[in-house]
Amino acid sequence: MLVLLAVLFYLVAPAKYMPWFDSNPAFAVTNPQSNALDVYNRDSTLIWSDTLQHKIYGIPSAHPASINLGKVYDMNKDGDNEVVFLPRFEDVCEDQGLIRFYSSDGKLMFSRNSTILGKYPKDTSGVFLEPYYLHLLNEFPEPLLVSVAGQELPARIHIRIWNCNADPLGWYINWGHGSLQLATDIDNDDIPELFFLCFNNSMKSAALLILK
Repeated sequence: MLVLLAVLFYLVAPAKYMPWFDSNPAFAVTNPQSNALDVYNRDSTLIWSDTLQHKIYGIPSAHPASINLGKVYDMNKDGDNEVVFLPRFEDVCEDQGLIRFYSSDGKLMFSRNSTILGKYPKDTSGVFLEPYYLHLLNEFPEPLLVSVAGQELPARIHIRIWNCNADPLGWYINWGHGSLQLATDIDNDDIPELFFLCFNNSMKSAALLILK
């Protein structure tokens, strides 16, 4: 009888309930139809989804730092990949700009704000900035996450740097726009320098910004 039940379970149970199923996240993308973050294993089999409360704006691009594209990496070095996700929503809402950190099995562990609030008195940016990029820099001894959020009129970008435990390591507010072009260790101290190409149309200027 037990053998028969085992055979029936094998025939009707979803593959993810099998003991040999690969439940380790490999890549994650947004699904505009279901308004969810879909997470897949190496075989492109869906592992789990997180349906969001607010409408996601757009679809992820092929750029590795694209928002609406989950960053998958073994953040805590336990052998299973965690997922970090910075969604962009169609309308301003309380979740706009929040970086979401998931465990390998899809539990939302915590979130962090990509907007810098109350740090620089002269900054006139709003509270809910639009997320632009989320970079995962995992080629260094201590991987980093770099988030970029911004606004128009006046143009601003808020740059925040995090370790893989979601602890904030630094921030910078730039007048104008900009994007991360390069991360490399130029002084051989095992800490990467971050090279941003920035511009400000109203000031008719461009600049190379290097953050450490």
